[in-house]
Amino acid sequence: MQLKWGIVGAGRICYDFCLALLTCDSHEHVIIAISSRDTTGADNIVKELDLGNQVCTYGSQEELFQDPNVDIAYIGTMEHFRRDLCIKALNHNKHVLCEKPLAMNADEVQ
Repeated sequence: MQLKWGIVGAGRICYDFCLALLTCDSHEHVIIAISSRDTTGADNIVKELDLGNQVCTYGSQEELFQDPNVDIAYIGTMEHFRRDLCIKALNHNKHVLCEKPLAMNADEVQ
């Protein structure tokens, strides 16, 4: 089964995660979407990694979460956004892999 990844964020950690995914078997893992605050950051990752036209770029995380083709969302944004983005992704029935830390403190995680 091929996992279809949506990358939430366009910073260095997301770029590095995309590089790591590209080392995996493409029959098992594929990047199909990248979102950033505007499409520029997402477009830059697609271009720099030569991901091709099959990767959708979105100017908001909400658009990525609404994409029915995304199976799993990698949340690699700044720390203070992660918890809420994970909740939103889960509410859209996406699997989630979140960069650490998940939240700013234990109370936020609870």
